[in-house]
Amino acid sequence: MNLLVADPRERERPWLHYIRKLELNKAADFLKATRGRRLLEIGGGDGFVAHELSSLGFDVTSIDLAPRSPQSYPVQYGDATNLPFEDGRFDVVMTCQVLQEIPWTRTFTEMRRVLKPDGVAIHIVPTTQWSLLSNFWHFLLLPAFLFRSSLRKLTGDDSHSRAGVNSSEATDSNVSKGDATKERWTAKQRVRWMFLHPLGFHPSFLHEIVLFSSGAWIRLFRRNRFRVLASARGPILASGYRVLPFQAIRMRQLLSRFFPSSRIFLVRPS
Repeated sequence: MNLLVADPRERERPWLHYIRKLELNKAADFLKATRGRRLLEIGGGDGFVAHELSSLGFDVTSIDLAPRSPQSYPVQYGDATNLPFEDGRFDVVMTCQVLQEIPWTRTFTEMRRVLKPDGVAIHIVPTTQWSLLSNFWHFLLLPAFLFRSSLRKLTGDDSHSRAGVNSSEATDSNVSKGDATKERWTAKQRVRWMFLHPLGFHPSFLHEIVLFSSGAWIRLFRRNRFRVLASARGPILASGYRVLPFQAIRMRQLLSRFFPSSRIFLVRPS
């Protein structure tokens, strides 16, 4: 099974879209409860989620620091910490597996600003279980990566990038970091990825094991003046590195009752 390739995003796209569709289905009740139809998606990537939301009747604006092609729905350039929209424009703000990638304080401030007084935000976020399982595969596959990296150096091809090694089926970890496929790593960045392996901007995966817990997310929302209205477990157990995609779906769904890879929160500015 070829798990470490030059650009895993194209290989992972169908599986990522499948998971996103399941998560959106799980969030359907939250979406139905919104009082308006004007929605801002932050971290739109290739526009798949925006397309699905548009098909549900929402007037979707999708932004990303690095929109990806091909796009299922128009995704425009935009910075979550400096949203280019007037105050109170949107009924809903939504993020899907990108909240861990962006600076929290400024982003939440901007979300509150662009939401209408009765607006809500829906966040689909990774869990501690996802971090544990993904890091299990990371460290299991690390020797293979190191072997391939040595071969690249011997052959003179040392253009490895983050996108080529940090493969994730529960999150598009490159969507809000610029064009990672063209970024050359420093030695410090490589060591950090190999042995600390954070998904988001945190110092290490050990921090994320704690910070991705349900309680930690709830405390984060409260600190940033958002009240949690409801939450739900994600619909499937998945991990990084695209391990056995589209296999044992029923078993994955059953296991998600205890080990969900994502959690969905409905919040409102307080």
